[in-house]
Amino acid sequence: MTYQQFAYYEGPEGAAKRSVYDALTLYLNFINLFQFLLQFMGVRSNQDN
Repeated sequence: MTYQQFAYYEGPEGAAKRSVYDALTLYLNFINLFQFLLQFMGVRSNQDN
């Protein structure tokens, strides 16, 4: 469903809330991807004491 269709069914306020929610979701997805890449590419030290 596009935002135009969503705005038609839910009204402009609903479309505005949905766009903010979708932007936040995309932002959090990028943060999670960055954290995964840091964890995946991280250097693990193997020190013998």
